[in-house]
Amino acid sequence: MSESVISKHAARGASVGSLVCIGLLHGVPAAAQSEVPAATQSEVGEGGIALPADERRSAVTSDLPTLRLSSGETSTIVSENPTDRDVRLTPQSVRGRSRPEYDPIGINVGGFTLFPELSGRAVYDSNVLAQSNGQSDLSSIVNGRLRGETNWAVNRAVVEAGIRQQEYTDLSSESGTEYDLQASGNFEYTTGGTFSVSALREHRLVDRGAVGEVLRTQKPVRLDRSSALASTRLQRGLVYGELSGRIDKYDYADARDPEGNLSNQQFRDATRYQLSAAGGVRIGPELYGFVSAERAWRRARLSSIPNRDTNELQILAGVRSEISPLWSGSVAAGYLQADFEDPAIDTRRSFALNANAEYYFTPLTTISLELDRSIQGIASVTTPAALVTSGRLSVDHELLRNLILSVSSSYEKADFEASDATTDRFGLYAGAEYRLSRRISITGGANYLTRNREDVDSGLAFSRFSANIGVNFRL
Repeated sequence: MSESVISKHAARGASVGSLVCIGLLHGVPAAAQSEVPAATQSEVGEGGIALPADERRSAVTSDLPTLRLSSGETSTIVSENPTDRDVRLTPQSVRGRSRPEYDPIGINVGGFTLFPELSGRAVYDSNVLAQSNGQSDLSSIVNGRLRGETNWAVNRAVVEAGIRQQEYTDLSSESGTEYDLQASGNFEYTTGGTFSVSALREHRLVDRGAVGEVLRTQKPVRLDRSSALASTRLQRGLVYGELSGRIDKYDYADARDPEGNLSNQQFRDATRYQLSAAGGVRIGPELYGFVSAERAWRRARLSSIPNRDTNELQILAGVRSEISPLWSGSVAAGYLQADFEDPAIDTRRSFALNANAEYYFTPLTTISLELDRSIQGIASVTTPAALVTSGRLSVDHELLRNLILSVSSSYEKADFEASDATTDRFGLYAGAEYRLSRRISITGGANYLTRNREDVDSGLAFSRFSANIGVNFRL
């Protein structure tokens, strides 16, 4: 950060710093959701609760692959929001830049540096069950994470594990534990050539309020997901090429409907295979034009009617900026096609969108845009998938050196295949992070979420307000 930016903070930091802490403690409801990032989730988290910035599970470094979300099922996982998870957090962004006096140092152990984190927060949710006549409740969340990064000179590896426990005061059926374990690595095998791998295992609670969730159950459905990704990139002069492949396996646990009957979820179990290739050429300072092609095959574990197997094709063309003074990320458009193995379901053809970009409006303000259009699996027995369009626009502002304010809005729409039903979801989020020191920070946020469904089942439409405040401890 430049000296002029730092001096701006210094001039007002002494008079405002203590008041900010009081405002966060008293100005946000003490009991105030990522999936809900529907999309893609406007800064929402488990159960539709507004997530503080520190719980946005995003790849902090763009050189390492991430498996946090895949295009096959992102709209159903409570703790993941398609929009949150892929935020780039580049070094020049408000949230990604280094703040040596507030950044955790970590613990050096051999060739690794460990970064442990522990957070606790109080949450209020006006509509926990995501129903038209919803019930409010208070809950507490304890979240622990441990990340280890190598100290190697060239190559890099990261191992991370996390566990999250949420307990509701009255609606104990909604309480649950989530956990994940992931590892990734980036290795240079020649000048301009790198090979990257990632693996992920996670246990999640499915978000009742996701656009693809249409089944009512006594408890949130549990999902186990295993993923693996391998990719390689080679750059020669102004030209680069990339190849990648990944596998995602989804395993849903059976649940009980409101009457206590078994609600079999095995029809949702599936494995998704994906191959992709991309190539680009430098067309300006830190600016590349590129084209990419992706082929995916989704195979259900059990045979069903309709047949849920799907073959997908996506072709994109766009521009990407690695690191520039004005913006970074990528913006692309193209063609999307989904062929369904069931002969009764027509092939879906549509335009494709994909964007994940940051615009550095000022040194103190970053504007982020995320767009996606893809075929996703859903919970309906009568339709195999939905065309989901999602987007989010967010703004992060560094009010003080140690105080970041964030606002965002998100929209997600699901157009169900072999059905006239559509579902859309809209969210608004506002929050703040105040760093007391390199070890302790206070976070708070509030979120409004509404879901509408054009269907005979009007009970699937709902609105929800949630808010939370918490304390985070890092080493």
